[in-house]
Amino acid sequence: MKKRVVLSFIFWGLLLSGLVGCYWDSSSAYLLMEPNRVQLLSKHAILIDLFSDQVLFEKEADTVIPPASMTKLVTIWVALNAVQNQECNLEDSIRISWSADYHNQPPHSSLMFLEQGQRATLKELLVGLAVPSGNDAAIAVAQVVAGSQKEFVVRMNQLVEKLGLTQTRFVDPSGYSSQNQTTPREFALLASQLWRTHPKEIEEICSTPAFAYPQSRHLRYGGKASLGQITQTNHNELVGRLYGVVGMKTGFIDASGMNVTLAAQRGETRLLAVLMGGEKPTTTEGQLNRAVDGTQLLTWGFENFVTVQLKPTSDQLQFWNYKLVTRPSTTMTLSREELNQIKIRCRINLFKFLLKKEGAVIGSWHARKGLKLRAKGELLKGTKNNS
Repeated sequence: MKKRVVLSFIFWGLLLSGLVGCYWDSSSAYLLMEPNRVQLLSKHAILIDLFSDQVLFEKEADTVIPPASMTKLVTIWVALNAVQNQECNLEDSIRISWSADYHNQPPHSSLMFLEQGQRATLKELLVGLAVPSGNDAAIAVAQVVAGSQKEFVVRMNQLVEKLGLTQTRFVDPSGYSSQNQTTPREFALLASQLWRTHPKEIEEICSTPAFAYPQSRHLRYGGKASLGQITQTNHNELVGRLYGVVGMKTGFIDASGMNVTLAAQRGETRLLAVLMGGEKPTTTEGQLNRAVDGTQLLTWGFENFVTVQLKPTSDQLQFWNYKLVTRPSTTMTLSREELNQIKIRCRINLFKFLLKKEGAVIGSWHARKGLKLRAKGELLKGTKNNS
């Protein structure tokens, strides 16, 4: 344990000092590593492919545990749905109520530092949820979208029910209560669906590196903020530091330990990791351990899996003096080991090729790993090459 903490400090120190560059480069040491050799301090974890929801790694992923502030991803989702349904607008100016004032939040709350009478747009409140993880922002969002926290929570649980998740339920929009519950597997599926539903908005909101509040436009005329302007960096330690990470959300309460949901993309490969139940001897050590766990799991995933379009090569799509066209190409995420074992073969009906016009089906292609069919499609007669 002591060795792990020391290594964590060395890793984070190098990362922040710039000695290893802006981004952490993947190490070939992870290449084709067996899943049981991925050593995490987090008690529960899962890694999925965002394209297909295929599980690539899991560790006690069906344990019910409070999501803590990862709950705010669902709050953001409900708000974005309301915007999509034209119930509200991201640029709506919202007056902060007494109950959303940061002075009235429970002990040890993460805060955006909203104060009664100030005004902020809905988009700013969503960034305040994602970056500094403001519990005050969660209340303000719930009130503007549904009129009250109670009605907002109803929407949150309706969303969960539509996804068919049986171990996930919410009692507040901030994640403060230990009665909020989920499992790593269900939360990964939830976050994956959120990414598919609002990809542009969720990346913009969750990948914001830092957030300063309030500014002069947020204050009442002639008013001042009791603490002045406060700049807070993204609570997700890997945003802007680990290559490809684009969010999503951290969380911690005593009942859950250190949690994080991470979405990352490198090339065409998109992965999502959920880590829960991380140790927190101190806040700094907990954050370091969470960052190291997230780095290890995502790096392992990207080194071992790749999302590709299975289709014939350009050489295979030349027949005599004609170009051939495939229909369809098949996108899937495969282990690099399996990808190297896949063979693609084309079959052309010479009679059809000679008699059919451009655009006609004249053959087929098959991608196989041994005898196992992985993908197939049609070959169409294309245009004649210029000679």
